[in-house]
Amino acid sequence: MQIPTQVQSIVEGSGAVTVSKLKPVPDVDYLQELLAIQQQGPRSIGFFGTRNMGFMHQELIEILSYALVITKNHIFTSGASGTNAAVIRGALRAEKPELLTVILPQSLKKQPPESQELLEKVCDNSI
Repeated sequence: MQIPTQVQSIVEGSGAVTVSKLKPVPDVDYLQELLAIQQQGPRSIGFFGTRNMGFMHQELIEILSYALVITKNHIFTSGASGTNAAVIRGALRAEKPELLTVILPQSLKKQPPESQELLEKVCDNSI
């Protein structure tokens, strides 16, 4: 796509924009990429996201985290609420604490009370 300058827009009008047509990617390419991801074995995966999210989204992230941990992927996240708390809950449910690493931006005592409670479970399970 070529964006016209202000002068071109005034002189030539809105027809000066050239839009190239996108070619659809065949489904075979998507399937090959999916197979390549699945065949490479366990990975290290970092989760980050928002603190403000709905309950349904938190549940989905928790399920995703659980699935990734039980398939031997190592999860990295922070101790914040929202996305990161859902990741931690899912990973703890998988009962493989060695595959969860929580990186705090500050000491545990400086975390909000709701985060401290969850992070204490991480500490208890990793011993």
